[in-house]
Amino acid sequence: MVEKNKKYKTRNVIIWVVSLTIVVILISSLLFIKQDQIDLGCHFIYDEEHHCITAHQIGLLFPFIIKQQPERKNIPPEVIDYVYNDSFILVKQKPKIPLEQIYYDSNDILYPNSPNSEYYWIIDKRNGYVIGPLSYIDYCSKCKEYEIDLNGL
Repeated sequence: MVEKNKKYKTRNVIIWVVSLTIVVILISSLLFIKQDQIDLGCHFIYDEEHHCITAHQIGLLFPFIIKQQPERKNIPPEVIDYVYNDSFILVKQKPKIPLEQIYYDSNDILYPNSPNSEYYWIIDKRNGYVIGPLSYIDYCSKCKEYEIDLNGL
């Protein structure tokens, strides 16, 4: 009888420790998730606080780590509007001056007109390519080339 009570108590302690561990992991994971980010799919997020779109690494503990891939660009502030589906993200942007180095390498982004103009970007989620910044005419041309319906943006 005493042996049975020991086994019962040991089992309860193990269940309690495992349950507590799971709760601690879940609570600590939620502390690292930024609430002001919208998942656009295929490792892209819209950051509502900074008004930009970034590529990110999927992960419960680290959803804000930026992927380091040469063919991917982040779209810096100020994102004015965006629409997305399973294949594409279409973005309208007016560059925030001064350009902020933290979100992208500013040497890689060449704005064809003045920074005060509006620009357009196309993110092909199927392969992760980011096309832009584009003038409206170039944007319309690329949308036609990729057979993208322009009613969204």
